[in-house]
Amino acid sequence: MAASNQTTTALLTEHFRYTPLTLLDDIINTVNELVFRAVNAIEEGFGGTTAEQLGFILDTNAAKALPNDAARRDALAELKQNEIDNGIVKLESLLNATVDKDFDKFEIYTLRNILAVGHDEEDLANWVRLDHYQGVDIADAENVPTPEEVQLQRRKLNETAKLNTMLKAEEAKNAAILSQLTTLIGAEAKSQEGDGRESPFAFLNSSAQNANAQQLTQDTQYAVNQIPALRRLLDQLKDAMQTIHTRQMRLDDEDSIEGRRRRYLHNQSRRALERKGIDAEASGSASIATGRKVGRDELEGIEAVAQALAGADNGRPSGAGAKTMLREVANRFEKSLKMVLGYDANNTRHQEPHNTLAVLSELRPRSVRLQVEFGFATTSNLLHNIGQEVDNAKMVLEVIYVVRHGYRSNWSVDPSTGHYDSNIPSPTGIVADPALASYGVAQAKQLGKHLISLSPPVDKIYSSPFYRCIQTLQPFTTELSKKDPKKATINLERGVGEFYGQARFDHPSPATIEVLNEHFTNLQQDPEAIIVPSTKGESIPQLHDRVAYCLSHLIAAADVDPNGPKAILICSHAAAMIAIGRVLTGNMPDDDTAEDFNCFTASFSKFVRRGRAQENPDFSAVKGSWDPAVAENVPDVKWRGGAGVGGGWECAVNGDCSFLDGGEERGWTFAMEAQQAGKVTGASV
Repeated sequence: MAASNQTTTALLTEHFRYTPLTLLDDIINTVNELVFRAVNAIEEGFGGTTAEQLGFILDTNAAKALPNDAARRDALAELKQNEIDNGIVKLESLLNATVDKDFDKFEIYTLRNILAVGHDEEDLANWVRLDHYQGVDIADAENVPTPEEVQLQRRKLNETAKLNTMLKAEEAKNAAILSQLTTLIGAEAKSQEGDGRESPFAFLNSSAQNANAQQLTQDTQYAVNQIPALRRLLDQLKDAMQTIHTRQMRLDDEDSIEGRRRRYLHNQSRRALERKGIDAEASGSASIATGRKVGRDELEGIEAVAQALAGADNGRPSGAGAKTMLREVANRFEKSLKMVLGYDANNTRHQEPHNTLAVLSELRPRSVRLQVEFGFATTSNLLHNIGQEVDNAKMVLEVIYVVRHGYRSNWSVDPSTGHYDSNIPSPTGIVADPALASYGVAQAKQLGKHLISLSPPVDKIYSSPFYRCIQTLQPFTTELSKKDPKKATINLERGVGEFYGQARFDHPSPATIEVLNEHFTNLQQDPEAIIVPSTKGESIPQLHDRVAYCLSHLIAAADVDPNGPKAILICSHAAAMIAIGRVLTGNMPDDDTAEDFNCFTASFSKFVRRGRAQENPDFSAVKGSWDPAVAENVPDVKWRGGAGVGGGWECAVNGDCSFLDGGEERGWTFAMEAQQAGKVTGASV
């Protein structure tokens, strides 16, 4: 029975293009709408009739209780409205119940007797064939299309309809363009304005004898005739370019007339500057003598002493004759020397020294001979003092700032195979070179605000070449570039790179400068690195020696830098940050796992130079002695025992995180490395 009803319903739906129940629902909804309108009309009719007309009367006692007629009218109106509301609700409920009951019967009767194909016992639905079924052989099951094929045909039909719509729209658009072009060339009798004016391009549609067409032909012919003249001008321009190039070559030729004249002017200018006391080799105005002008007598006294001392060095007699000559000029020299150096009679500095200080500093090694052989103690002391001042002047670098990178994405490593793995892809394609996590990016911004407010400000920046360190510095360098773009350059240095511990396999190396330049625009790296960690890893003592060797070169380079940097910034990793603190102060604990220097994520440390820069006695012997072929053999720069590198430093700030919203987070110590002895933990994070 159910199958028969479904067949009948499907047949009628295909025939009517809607289901039988849809028709019945529309009829029932229409009747309900009429009932609703009738009820509303009744309610509006009662509402427009007075209470007295409807027969409502107040009770005598209730009427007496009311103070006036207005109150009695309001009470009577309220009584009427309550009665109407109750009556309408009851009437609507009665009508709805009656309609539902009667239309249920109507629905059953209609489906059985009207919207049906035969009777149940006859089951004629299977024998009915609609018009669009003509010619369809449903008995051949082999050629019956599958539902998927039917769906595919429907999609093709829909796409064909869409294409047809698009083509019609394109056709209409092209027709509009053709109509406009036709109007422009005057193919129509009149222009669209209907004022009889000739179309602007009507000559294109005219005959060859038309005057406008003849004029166009003449103009075209004239342009073609000018081509040879243009070619000749182009050839002349090429000859002129060669002449200019030849003249430039003559200017660059030192043996040409122009070159000799330029060399002559250069030499004459150089001599003029030297006569004025200006160092021609120096740049800018730094070489111009400052202070008062040195008198002739003062210079003669200085030259006499220099000649006498030079004579003693060259093997000439340095006995009584030299002593007599020195005594003759001693008083004048000592007086002049005091004036030049800015000392008074009591050897107290009262003004800045003259630039002749640079010349006199060369006499400092001879101060001992002056004192021992000739007894000029005062002059010797002055020369010794100026020597100390020259040494202090050589010490340019004053402060080193050290920061650790922000909170980074994580990775894992199999200690048995050395295979690194991570769920988050690295920007450089190296698993162990991840970017900062979103929290680390926020830390980098907070760190950048702190670094931009430092005093003295950062003059030069060094960083580990790993992506997370460079990314940590970006908020700071972005702000710094607005003030001084040159100082915002990040110098990549492998010597302050990551610490992986020791392993039987190769540890990952950072990305090349070419790869990093695809992500950052302010990087710089020397072709020859100061030192590169061994790919097989390193022990904790080797890490410290590697960092010390690198820092000794960085500090020495800063001290002789003509730009005179007072403060440098180093961004590194946890283990390297601890090692930097130890090698700068020279304090290496007996237990290398001791907790002495803090290294939280995005933490900040500050180291201040102790005093006069002094190279360790053996430092000159180890400069440049690191051999990449045996990377694990790191030269010792004698920093232990409190010496430190570059004369030693004091830790003024140790791992400060007060500027971070989250404070101290994700600290690291060498004790953690010791707990993982024999394993590879994937760096010092």
